[in-house]
Amino acid sequence: MDIARYGSVAIEARPGAHCRASVRLPSGNTVLAADFLSEHVADERGSAAWSYATPVAGAGKGRGDYHLSCTAAGQTVETDATFDVP
Repeated sequence: MDIARYGSVAIEARPGAHCRASVRLPSGNTVLAADFLSEHVADERGSAAWSYATPVAGAGKGRGDYHLSCTAAGQTVETDATFDVP
């Protein structure tokens, strides 16, 4: 399960999974916030979350997307989640 909003995304994964996230804004630009440049380890409940300050200059209006990838026990799972920029 994932929860995606402009400025944040949260996922559920296996506890201890090593996860990465990237974001593409409606304009095609990416977010270079430090939180998105680092790997997160899912907590004991399997939660991992990323965030960045909004509004982002040059974000554009419309639909953006997150790409999420988590690895645990030698298996990698990837998913995408969309969000709207007003």
